[in-house]
Amino acid sequence: MLYPEIKTLMKEFDSRYSLVVATSKRARQLAAAGDCDKSVSMAIKEIAEGYVHPIIPKDAE
Repeated sequence: MLYPEIKTLMKEFDSRYSLVVATSKRARQLAAAGDCDKSVSMAIKEIAEGYVHPIIPKDAE
């Protein structure tokens, strides 16, 4: 079972694709900074806790 659940992660994101993109961008940032060994897990945890939010362009609204 995946923790946290997809429902929890999808609260702020409009699609799974945008969730994956945000997770990968944050994981790359963490890996580049050398903050942790498990950057993808840390990125997912940050998204679930609300530290990472999607950026929605003004023309997309």
